[in-house]
Amino acid sequence: MIHASCYGRLAKDPQPRTTANGKPMVTASLAVDVTPNNGDVQETLWVSVLAFGKQAEVLAKHAKGEMIAVTGRLTQNRWRDKTSGEERAGFSLMADTIISSRTVRPGGGKRKRQAPNQQPTAPVFHDDELPF
Repeated sequence: MIHASCYGRLAKDPQPRTTANGKPMVTASLAVDVTPNNGDVQETLWVSVLAFGKQAEVLAKHAKGEMIAVTGRLTQNRWRDKTSGEERAGFSLMADTIISSRTVRPGGGKRKRQAPNQQPTAPVFHDDELPF
C-alpha cells in the first residue's frame, strides 16, 4: 500500500453519490502542479479522489477551483481509451483526511487585532506578595 499526500485545486465540483450500502461517497478530480527536479516546465498531475463517510461529507462542501490537501491510499488505474483505443493510466487517492485551504475561524469572525499604539498589559506586581 502506498500512502500519499496531494495538494491541489479541484478541477470541477465534487460529485456526491451513494454506495450500494446507502453510504455517502464523493468523487472529485484534483489538479496537482508538479515541478520536475531538473527545473523544467511545471506539469499538472491529475488525481481522482474518492471519499467515503465523514470525508465524503467534507469533500462535498467544496467547489471547483478550491485548494485542498488530501492524504490517503494511492492506487494506479489502467484502462483503454474508448475513442482512441490507447492504453491509459491514472492515479486515484482514497481519502483518509481532507484539509481545506480555507481559513475559517470559529464564529465566522476575524481575529481581533490590538491597536498599534497599545502595549500588552503586564500583570500587576505588589510588594506585599514577596515571599520574604
